[in-house]
Amino acid sequence: MGYRQKFIPTFERILLLAFVSLIVLGLNIPALAQAKAGETQDSYVESWFLPNERELKTLIVRNLSSQPRTLWISGPMEESSVPLEISYEVSAFGILSIPTSDWEGQPWVKIKTTVPQQLHLRVHTSADNEFVLWPGPSTQWRARNAPNADLSLINLAPFPQTLKLSSGSSEVFLHLNAFEKKRWSIGRDGHFFGTIVTVTGEARFAGLTISPTEGRAMTPISTPEVLNTDSNPSLHYFLFSNQDRSQSFVAALSSAKMIQEARQQIQSPGILLPRILIAEIDFSHRDENRNFSDPRKTPWSWHVSNAIGFASFASQSCDGSPEFLEDALALWKDQIGNICFWNYKVIQELTVEQVSTGALP
Repeated sequence: MGYRQKFIPTFERILLLAFVSLIVLGLNIPALAQAKAGETQDSYVESWFLPNERELKTLIVRNLSSQPRTLWISGPMEESSVPLEISYEVSAFGILSIPTSDWEGQPWVKIKTTVPQQLHLRVHTSADNEFVLWPGPSTQWRARNAPNADLSLINLAPFPQTLKLSSGSSEVFLHLNAFEKKRWSIGRDGHFFGTIVTVTGEARFAGLTISPTEGRAMTPISTPEVLNTDSNPSLHYFLFSNQDRSQSFVAALSSAKMIQEARQQIQSPGILLPRILIAEIDFSHRDENRNFSDPRKTPWSWHVSNAIGFASFASQSCDGSPEFLEDALALWKDQIGNICFWNYKVIQELTVEQVSTGALP
Protein backbone atom coordinates (compact mmCIF):
# COMPACT_ATOMS: atom_id res chain seq x y z
CA MET A 1 0.00 0.00 0.00
CA GLY A 2 3.02 2.29 0.12
CA TYR A 3 6.77 2.41 -0.32
CA ARG A 4 9.82 4.08 1.11
CA GLN A 5 12.76 5.68 -0.61
CA LYS A 6 16.13 6.61 0.84
CA PHE A 7 17.50 9.98 -0.23
CA ILE A 8 20.76 10.29 -2.11
CA PRO A 9 23.47 12.42 -0.45
CA THR A 10 22.58 16.09 -0.07
CA PHE A 11 25.24 17.59 -2.38
CA GLU A 12 24.52 15.14 -5.18
CA ARG A 13 20.79 15.66 -4.68
CA ILE A 14 21.17 19.43 -5.10
CA LEU A 15 23.11 19.02 -8.34
CA LEU A 16 20.58 16.52 -9.68
CA LEU A 17 17.63 18.73 -8.79
CA ALA A 18 19.27 21.73 -10.42
CA PHE A 19 19.91 19.76 -13.61
CA VAL A 20 16.35 18.40 -13.74
CA SER A 21 14.92 21.85 -13.01
CA LEU A 22 16.78 23.34 -15.99
CA ILE A 23 15.36 20.65 -18.25
CA VAL A 24 11.82 21.19 -16.98
CA LEU A 25 12.03 24.97 -17.23
CA GLY A 26 13.49 24.80 -20.70
CA LEU A 27 11.19 22.18 -22.19
CA ASN A 28 7.88 22.36 -20.37
CA ILE A 29 7.21 25.74 -18.80
CA PRO A 30 3.41 25.63 -19.50
CA ALA A 31 3.12 22.26 -17.77
CA LEU A 32 5.07 23.56 -14.80
CA ALA A 33 2.82 26.60 -14.49
CA GLN A 34 -0.27 24.42 -14.66
CA ALA A 35 1.04 22.11 -11.94
CA LYS A 36 1.86 25.11 -9.75
CA ALA A 37 -1.64 26.49 -10.18
CA GLY A 38 -3.13 23.15 -9.20
CA GLU A 39 -1.33 22.88 -5.86
CA THR A 40 -3.51 22.84 -2.78
CA GLN A 41 -3.64 26.04 -0.79
CA ASP A 42 -4.28 24.41 2.57
CA SER A 43 -1.06 22.40 2.89
CA TYR A 44 1.53 23.22 5.55
CA VAL A 45 4.42 21.46 7.21
CA GLU A 46 3.91 19.85 10.58
CA SER A 47 6.40 17.75 12.48
CA TRP A 48 6.61 15.40 15.43
CA PHE A 49 9.60 14.16 17.41
CA LEU A 50 9.80 10.48 18.33
CA PRO A 51 12.48 8.80 20.47
CA ASN A 52 14.12 5.59 19.30
CA GLU A 53 12.86 3.33 22.09
CA ARG A 54 12.84 -0.47 22.02
CA GLU A 55 9.24 -0.46 23.23
CA LEU A 56 8.12 1.54 20.18
CA LYS A 57 7.86 -1.01 17.38
CA THR A 58 5.91 0.38 14.43
CA LEU A 59 4.67 3.69 13.05
CA ILE A 60 1.35 3.07 11.30
CA VAL A 61 0.30 5.70 8.75
CA ARG A 62 -3.22 5.76 7.27
CA ASN A 63 -3.87 8.03 4.29
CA LEU A 64 -7.40 9.47 4.53
CA SER A 65 -7.28 11.21 1.14
CA SER A 66 -7.80 10.14 -2.46
CA GLN A 67 -4.27 11.27 -3.40
CA PRO A 68 -0.89 9.69 -2.56
CA ARG A 69 0.79 11.47 0.36
CA THR A 70 4.43 11.67 1.42
CA LEU A 71 5.96 11.42 4.88
CA TRP A 72 9.58 12.34 5.68
CA ILE A 73 11.62 10.95 8.57
CA SER A 74 14.99 12.45 9.47
CA GLY A 75 17.48 11.99 12.29
CA PRO A 76 19.29 14.67 14.32
CA MET A 77 22.03 16.62 12.58
CA GLU A 78 24.70 15.66 15.09
CA GLU A 79 28.30 14.58 14.65
CA SER A 80 27.69 11.52 16.81
CA SER A 81 25.05 10.03 14.52
CA VAL A 82 24.88 9.02 10.86
CA PRO A 83 22.66 11.47 8.88
CA LEU A 84 19.28 9.98 8.09
CA GLU A 85 16.66 11.10 5.58
CA ILE A 86 13.94 8.72 4.39
CA SER A 87 10.75 9.48 2.48
CA TYR A 88 7.69 7.25 2.49
CA GLU A 89 4.80 7.48 0.04
CA VAL A 90 1.41 6.28 1.22
CA SER A 91 -1.01 5.38 -1.57
CA ALA A 92 -4.54 6.81 -1.77
CA PHE A 93 -6.61 5.51 1.17
CA GLY A 94 -3.68 3.22 1.95
CA ILE A 95 -2.04 2.06 5.18
CA LEU A 96 1.73 1.88 5.60
CA SER A 97 3.50 0.18 8.52
CA ILE A 98 6.99 1.56 9.16
CA PRO A 99 9.16 -0.43 11.59
CA THR A 100 11.25 1.67 13.96
CA SER A 101 14.22 -0.46 12.90
CA ASP A 102 14.30 1.77 9.79
CA TRP A 103 15.98 4.45 11.90
CA GLU A 104 18.13 2.16 14.03
CA GLY A 105 21.12 3.97 15.50
CA GLN A 106 19.34 7.33 15.72
CA PRO A 107 18.66 8.70 19.25
CA TRP A 108 15.43 10.23 17.94
CA VAL A 109 13.76 11.14 14.66
CA LYS A 110 11.60 13.92 13.30
CA ILE A 111 8.48 13.01 11.30
CA LYS A 112 7.26 15.62 8.82
CA THR A 113 4.33 15.93 6.44
CA THR A 114 2.70 18.75 4.50
CA VAL A 115 -0.87 17.48 4.91
CA PRO A 116 -1.19 16.28 8.53
CA GLN A 117 -4.98 16.57 8.50
CA GLN A 118 -5.06 13.85 5.82
CA LEU A 119 -2.66 11.42 7.49
CA HIS A 120 -3.51 9.49 10.64
CA LEU A 121 -0.37 8.47 12.58
CA ARG A 122 -0.27 5.82 15.30
CA VAL A 123 2.68 4.33 17.18
CA HIS A 124 2.40 0.65 18.10
CA THR A 125 4.30 -0.56 21.18
CA SER A 126 5.71 -3.93 22.22
CA ALA A 127 3.02 -4.20 24.91
CA ASP A 128 0.37 -4.33 22.17
CA ASN A 129 -0.76 -0.78 22.91
CA GLU A 130 -0.66 2.30 20.71
CA PHE A 131 -0.87 6.07 20.90
CA VAL A 132 -1.81 8.66 18.30
CA LEU A 133 0.33 11.52 16.95
CA TRP A 134 -2.29 14.24 16.62
CA PRO A 135 -1.79 17.31 14.38
CA GLY A 136 -2.18 20.77 15.82
CA PRO A 137 -0.78 22.55 18.88
CA SER A 138 -2.85 20.80 21.57
CA THR A 139 -0.92 20.17 24.80
CA GLN A 140 -3.91 19.18 26.92
CA TRP A 141 -5.50 15.73 27.13
CA ARG A 142 -8.21 13.85 29.01
CA ALA A 143 -7.58 10.40 30.50
CA ARG A 144 -10.40 8.23 31.84
CA ASN A 145 -9.54 6.61 35.15
CA ALA A 146 -10.28 3.00 36.10
CA PRO A 147 -9.61 0.78 39.16
CA ASN A 148 -5.91 -0.17 39.38
CA ALA A 149 -5.14 1.93 36.29
CA ASP A 150 -1.76 3.42 35.45
CA LEU A 151 -1.10 6.44 33.29
CA SER A 152 1.87 5.85 30.96
CA LEU A 153 3.25 9.16 29.67
CA ILE A 154 6.00 9.96 27.15
CA ASN A 155 7.55 13.35 26.45
CA LEU A 156 7.61 13.87 22.66
CA ALA A 157 9.78 16.99 22.89
CA PRO A 158 13.60 17.16 22.71
CA PHE A 159 13.63 19.24 25.90
CA PRO A 160 12.32 18.76 29.49
CA GLN A 161 8.77 19.68 30.43
CA THR A 162 6.46 19.46 33.44
CA LEU A 163 3.04 17.81 33.14
CA LYS A 164 0.14 18.82 35.38
CA LEU A 165 -2.41 16.11 36.20
CA SER A 166 -5.62 17.56 37.60
CA SER A 167 -9.07 16.39 38.60
CA GLY A 168 -11.36 18.81 40.40
CA SER A 169 -9.27 20.60 43.01
CA SER A 170 -6.53 17.93 43.06
CA GLU A 171 -3.27 18.44 41.17
CA VAL A 172 -0.09 16.42 40.67
CA PHE A 173 3.02 17.61 38.78
CA LEU A 174 5.35 15.23 36.93
CA HIS A 175 8.69 16.35 35.46
CA LEU A 176 9.84 14.53 32.32
CA ASN A 177 13.24 14.98 30.70
CA ALA A 178 13.59 15.03 26.91
CA PHE A 179 11.79 11.94 25.51
CA GLU A 180 11.47 10.47 29.01
CA LYS A 181 8.69 8.03 29.90
CA LYS A 182 6.94 7.77 33.26
CA ARG A 183 4.22 5.57 34.63
CA TRP A 184 1.96 6.88 37.37
CA SER A 185 -0.77 4.99 39.27
CA ILE A 186 -3.87 7.15 38.96
CA GLY A 187 -6.18 4.23 39.77
CA ARG A 188 -4.61 3.82 43.21
CA ASP A 189 -4.68 7.53 44.03
CA GLY A 190 -7.74 8.24 46.16
CA HIS A 191 -8.11 11.78 44.80
CA PHE A 192 -8.45 10.68 41.18
CA PHE A 193 -10.38 7.42 41.52
CA GLY A 194 -13.41 7.14 39.22
CA THR A 195 -12.92 10.54 37.55
CA ILE A 196 -11.65 12.15 34.36
CA VAL A 197 -8.05 13.28 34.74
CA THR A 198 -6.85 16.26 32.67
CA VAL A 199 -3.18 16.21 31.70
CA THR A 200 -1.63 19.53 30.62
CA GLY A 201 1.91 19.89 29.28
CA GLU A 202 4.23 22.59 27.99
CA ALA A 203 4.88 20.83 24.70
CA ARG A 204 3.80 17.72 22.83
CA PHE A 205 3.44 14.47 24.75
CA ALA A 206 1.39 11.29 24.50
CA GLY A 207 0.10 8.66 26.85
CA LEU A 208 -2.12 5.71 27.63
CA THR A 209 -4.39 4.78 30.48
CA ILE A 210 -3.44 1.17 31.19
CA SER A 211 -5.70 -1.04 33.29
CA PRO A 212 -5.41 -4.80 33.97
CA THR A 213 -7.83 -5.45 31.12
CA GLU A 214 -7.05 -2.83 28.46
CA GLY A 215 -4.98 0.11 27.28
CA ARG A 216 -6.92 3.23 26.35
CA ALA A 217 -5.52 6.26 24.55
CA MET A 218 -5.99 9.73 25.96
CA THR A 219 -8.32 12.21 24.22
CA PRO A 220 -6.82 15.52 23.03
CA ILE A 221 -8.35 18.83 24.05
CA SER A 222 -7.89 21.19 21.12
CA THR A 223 -7.89 24.48 23.04
CA PRO A 224 -4.28 25.79 23.15
CA GLU A 225 -2.86 27.25 26.30
CA VAL A 226 -2.99 31.06 26.39
CA LEU A 227 0.33 32.79 26.94
CA ASN A 228 0.77 34.30 30.37
CA THR A 229 2.74 37.54 30.29
CA ASP A 230 1.82 38.77 33.78
CA SER A 231 5.40 38.15 34.92
CA ASN A 232 6.78 40.41 32.17
CA PRO A 233 4.21 42.98 30.97
CA SER A 234 6.94 44.83 29.04
CA LEU A 235 7.05 42.13 26.33
CA HIS A 236 5.86 43.20 22.87
CA TYR A 237 5.37 40.63 20.11
CA PHE A 238 6.38 41.29 16.49
CA LEU A 239 5.86 39.24 13.34
CA PHE A 240 8.87 38.79 11.04
CA SER A 241 8.56 37.54 7.45
CA ASN A 242 10.68 36.99 4.36
CA GLN A 243 10.03 38.93 1.17
CA ASP A 244 7.64 36.46 -0.48
CA ARG A 245 5.78 35.85 2.82
CA SER A 246 6.40 32.09 2.58
CA GLN A 247 7.88 31.84 6.10
CA SER A 248 7.39 33.91 9.21
CA PHE A 249 8.10 33.80 12.92
CA VAL A 250 7.28 35.76 16.08
CA ALA A 251 9.81 37.38 18.42
CA ALA A 252 9.12 38.96 21.80
CA LEU A 253 10.98 42.22 22.39
CA SER A 254 11.43 43.90 25.78
CA SER A 255 14.01 46.57 25.00
CA ALA A 256 12.38 50.00 24.54
CA LYS A 257 14.95 50.81 21.86
CA MET A 258 14.26 47.61 19.88
CA ILE A 259 10.48 48.04 20.22
CA GLN A 260 10.77 51.56 18.78
CA GLU A 261 13.00 50.29 15.94
CA ALA A 262 10.57 47.46 15.15
CA ARG A 263 7.63 49.88 14.95
CA GLN A 264 9.68 52.14 12.69
CA GLN A 265 10.26 49.21 10.32
CA ILE A 266 6.47 48.71 10.11
CA GLN A 267 5.77 52.41 9.53
CA SER A 268 8.58 52.90 6.97
CA PRO A 269 9.02 49.66 5.03
CA GLY A 270 10.79 51.39 2.13
CA ILE A 271 13.40 53.26 4.14
CA LEU A 272 16.85 51.75 4.61
CA LEU A 273 16.95 50.75 8.27
CA PRO A 274 18.82 48.20 10.38
CA ARG A 275 16.48 45.22 9.92
CA ILE A 276 18.56 42.07 10.56
CA LEU A 277 17.47 40.59 13.89
CA ILE A 278 20.37 39.09 15.84
CA ALA A 279 19.12 36.81 18.59
CA GLU A 280 19.61 33.80 20.80
CA ILE A 281 17.21 30.91 20.24
CA ASP A 282 16.02 27.98 22.34
CA PHE A 283 13.48 25.17 22.36
CA SER A 284 9.91 26.41 22.74
CA HIS A 285 7.73 25.21 25.59
CA ARG A 286 4.61 27.16 24.57
CA ASP A 287 2.81 28.44 21.50
CA GLU A 288 4.81 31.69 21.64
CA ASN A 289 6.21 31.42 18.12
CA ARG A 290 4.33 30.24 15.06
CA ASN A 291 4.50 30.41 11.27
CA PHE A 292 1.71 32.82 10.36
CA SER A 293 2.44 32.09 6.68
CA ASP A 294 0.86 28.64 7.13
CA PRO A 295 -2.94 28.39 6.83
CA ARG A 296 -3.15 26.70 10.26
CA LYS A 297 -0.52 28.99 11.86
CA THR A 298 1.51 26.00 13.06
CA PRO A 299 3.80 26.73 16.05
CA TRP A 300 7.54 26.33 15.58
CA SER A 301 9.36 24.11 18.09
CA TRP A 302 11.79 26.98 18.88
CA HIS A 303 11.55 30.61 19.94
CA VAL A 304 13.71 33.73 20.25
CA SER A 305 14.90 33.55 23.85
CA ASN A 306 16.89 36.79 23.74
CA ALA A 307 16.64 39.52 21.09
CA ILE A 308 20.10 41.13 21.01
CA GLY A 309 19.50 43.89 18.47
CA PHE A 310 18.86 45.00 14.88
CA ALA A 311 21.79 45.39 12.49
CA SER A 312 22.40 46.59 8.93
CA PHE A 313 25.07 43.92 8.38
CA ALA A 314 25.95 40.65 10.11
CA SER A 315 28.17 37.64 9.61
CA GLN A 316 26.87 35.24 6.98
CA SER A 317 27.99 32.35 9.19
CA CYS A 318 24.99 33.02 11.46
CA ASP A 319 22.47 33.58 8.64
CA GLY A 320 19.52 31.23 9.11
CA SER A 321 15.82 30.68 8.51
CA PRO A 322 12.89 29.48 10.66
CA GLU A 323 12.63 26.20 8.74
CA PHE A 324 16.34 25.44 9.10
CA LEU A 325 16.11 26.03 12.86
CA GLU A 326 13.14 23.67 12.96
CA ASP A 327 15.26 20.94 11.38
CA ALA A 328 18.59 21.54 13.12
CA LEU A 329 18.00 23.44 16.36
CA ALA A 330 20.23 21.29 18.57
CA LEU A 331 23.09 21.54 16.07
CA TRP A 332 22.67 25.32 15.76
CA LYS A 333 22.62 25.87 19.52
CA ASP A 334 25.68 23.71 20.14
CA GLN A 335 27.90 24.76 17.24
CA ILE A 336 26.78 28.19 15.98
CA GLY A 337 25.02 30.03 18.79
CA ASN A 338 23.36 33.31 17.83
CA ILE A 339 21.27 33.56 14.68
CA CYS A 340 21.07 36.44 12.20
CA PHE A 341 17.81 36.59 10.25
CA TRP A 342 19.22 38.24 7.12
CA ASN A 343 16.15 37.89 4.89
CA TYR A 344 13.43 38.68 7.45
CA LYS A 345 11.96 41.99 8.57
CA VAL A 346 9.23 43.17 10.92
CA ILE A 347 5.84 43.42 9.20
CA GLN A 348 3.33 43.62 12.07
CA GLU A 349 2.97 44.04 15.83
CA LEU A 350 0.84 41.34 17.47
CA THR A 351 -1.22 41.08 20.63
CA VAL A 352 -0.73 38.26 23.13
CA GLU A 353 -4.05 36.75 22.04
CA GLN A 354 -3.01 36.77 18.37
CA VAL A 355 0.28 35.03 19.20
CA SER A 356 -1.45 32.42 21.34
CA THR A 357 -4.36 31.60 19.01
CA GLY A 358 -2.81 32.36 15.61
CA ALA A 359 -5.86 34.45 14.67
CA LEU A 360 -5.23 37.66 12.72
CA PRO A 361 -7.91 40.22 11.74
